[in-house]
Amino acid sequence: MDSFISSVSVITCILVALVTLLIGWQIFNAISFEKRMKNIAKRESALNYSKSCVEMSKYVNIKLYHEQVSLIYGYIYAQEWFKAVIAHKLLLSIAKSLNQQEYYEQQLHFAKRLGNEAQHFDELTMKEFKEYILELRSLSDINGLDSDVCLEFEKKYF
Repeated sequence: MDSFISSVSVITCILVALVTLLIGWQIFNAISFEKRMKNIAKRESALNYSKSCVEMSKYVNIKLYHEQVSLIYGYIYAQEWFKAVIAHKLLLSIAKSLNQQEYYEQQLHFAKRLGNEAQHFDELTMKEFKEYILELRSLSDINGLDSDVCLEFEKKYF
């Protein structure tokens, strides 16, 4: 009977040890799970922040683009050609950052409109205008835009 009691005691001790290990394993898994969830939450938060920054940047660039267009019309109306050309170059850089076809196509329209006034340009303004046309041409080659406007100006002014 003593051997039976000692066998039951050994089995009980083994079962107690196994239950203790299982409880410990569950606690470890719970802590590990909590850490994983915190890491996932941090990554999601960073991703959402990044997306919101991109959206905000796009919104600001669109606003800047439209404000720049208004400035250009004012410069053309006032016949301030140098400012108009510089504003066109800035508008082109904003269009590049927006990276949408409609803004590139508008640049060709604006270039044509500005080119119609090129006879009024002084030497410095013409130099800036040529740089603008070259930049617009390289952009139209990359994006597959109709670059006839640029070719026409290159033949006329270069």
